[in-house]
Amino acid sequence: MAKAKPSDIVGKIVDLLTPLSREERVRVISASRTLLGESTNTEGDGKNSDDGSNNGDNGAIGTSGKAKTWQKQNGITPDQIGQVFHIVDGKVEVIVGEVPGKNMKEKTLNAYVLAGISKLLAEGEAKFTDKDGRTLCTSAGCYDSPNHSSTLKDRGNLFTGTKEKGWMLTAPGLKHAATLIKNLTTEQG
Repeated sequence: MAKAKPSDIVGKIVDLLTPLSREERVRVISASRTLLGESTNTEGDGKNSDDGSNNGDNGAIGTSGKAKTWQKQNGITPDQIGQVFHIVDGKVEVIVGEVPGKNMKEKTLNAYVLAGISKLLAEGEAKFTDKDGRTLCTSAGCYDSPNHSSTLKDRGNLFTGTKEKGWMLTAPGLKHAATLIKNLTTEQG
């Protein structure tokens, strides 16, 4: 079998992408790169991440060594990340239809954990603002205004911090996030 010419492949890809909007094209290309185990940086420049390692490092997605290490330690694949997060231009958005949990309290805490992981993937630190968590709760339909503050007080050991200064996932929170992602992708897959 003869090797396909890159120019022929590009022509076919352009034909497939032409009817899509710019945003749809970006998402398709990002998802394709994720499935191929490559960096989702849309420029495709192959630059190294800030820790000096190549972005294609075992298919891990993220802008830092910390995000890649977390993925490797927890066996999180690029496909699983792509099913839970939309990553484009260094921004990470949680795209699950519903945050898992048996009740509003569990859903709220899980939303905050996912907000922390989205920051880990985007910025290399699992630090996030209360606004990040509340915004995700609101968009996921699990913001319980009368009980929100007491829910955060009963967060256990998943994350530390304050509403005013921000939150940071702990080691148990990072582990919990991996379990959430695996469960979400098992249900979807």
